[in-house]
Formats: sequence, C-alpha cells, structure tokens
Amino acid sequence: MKVLMFGWEFPPYSSGGLGTACYGLTKSLTKQNVGISFVLPYSSEEMEHGFLNIVPANLKITTINSLLGPYMNAHSYSQTFRLRRNHHNIYGESLFEEVERYAEEAKRIAAEENFDVIHCHDWMTFKAGINAKNISSKPLIAHVHSTEFDRTGGNYINQGVYDIEREGMESADMVIAVSNFTKNKIINHYGIPSEKVHVVHNAVEPKTNFSHENFEMRKHGKIVLFFGRITLQKG
Repeated sequence: MKVLMFGWEFPPYSSGGLGTACYGLTKSLTKQNVGISFVLPYSSEEMEHGFLNIVPANLKITTINSLLGPYMNAHSYSQTFRLRRNHHNIYGESLFEEVERYAEEAKRIAAEENFDVIHCHDWMTFKAGINAKNISSKPLIAHVHSTEFDRTGGNYINQGVYDIEREGMESADMVIAVSNFTKNKIINHYGIPSEKVHVVHNAVEPKTNFSHENFEMRKHGKIVLFFGRITLQKG
C-alpha cells in the first residue's frame, strides 16, 4: 500500500498541531509497511536549510515551490507575497490563486507517482487532492482537523474557504474528522452524509515516564491543563 499525502506543515517546520499530527500519522503508517509520498508547499529557499531530515524510512518528502504556509489567511498571504515581489511571475497574487496553482502542480505529481490512495489535510490541499483523484482515479480521503466555522467562531465565514472545504469533502470517498464535534460540524454545516464521515482521534505518544508525583498537584485539588495555540477556535 502506498499513500500520496498532501499537507502544509511537517516537523520541525511547524506552527501548530497539524504538523505534529501528520508526523505521528506517517510514522505509525510506515510501521505498518505503508509507503507515503508527502507533498508540502515549501519553497526552494526553505529546502536549503535542511529541516526535512528527520523522517521515517518509508516516507518520501516531495515539495512544491509555493508561498502557502501554516494557518495562512488572505492577509498573511498578501504580506508574504509582497516580500517575494521579485517572484510575482511564479506565485499566485492571492491566497486562492496560490491554492489553485498548488493544485495544478498536484496533477504533475500524481502523474509521476505510484500510489493507491490520496490523503489530504484541510482546505488548502483539498483541490490538490481532487486533481490527483481526477488524474489517477484513485480514492481520496479528506482529513478535517478544523473547519471554517471553528476558525471564525461561526462569524464572518470566508465563503471561498467554505466552498473549497465543501467541494473537497463532497469529492472525497471518505472524510476523517478528528472528533465527534468536528463530525457534527461537517454534517450540519456542509451537508456531508454521516456514514461518509469517520472519527479518528489524535493520539499521544509519551516521550518520557510521567508521574504526577513530579508535580505538587494534590495540595491544589483539581487542575485543568490546556496545551495548544491561544486562538478563537480553541475556545
């Protein structure tokens, strides 16, 4: 089994949890003898820093020279685009144009790679997955870590992002949601049939032996621990 996977961050070049989730997912899949070709929107300049050197043996990293980045929106893309003014003939002038360009590059990769299934993470890669499916006729999995309704708190939904999310999930043969909460969002806001959406919770891989005796918890009573980015969608 071989997977063609499209994502937009991977450790150590990560800004949030999606990169960590992708690393854990690919690491576990390779232990099951699943080969993975992981496609990332990194530029050639970033590749020169050599940050993609801690990957499992069965994982092949493929990059597309792109300005897409973690948790990017239209404003942050415009700022990045202006910094690369000497390369305006390469990159799309807006975030959505760049998503389309990334998707066009996916056609070339899908035509060159040998794989059995396509796996995409979140909206920026959904169009790439759809193009890869159209080229190869292989099944597509859309992995939803969050939706536009999460990122905006349900206010001022970006219609362009929503439309891509819906198109990706409608085109997919299977949709993976990271929680039942996310599954319900997908069903209620995007009209995706319940039987098409499968919940796969993110897991934890302990690195060291942990004991609560290392912390003075008992004298303080119950403690709520939160580990994540301080953003609207985290509540």
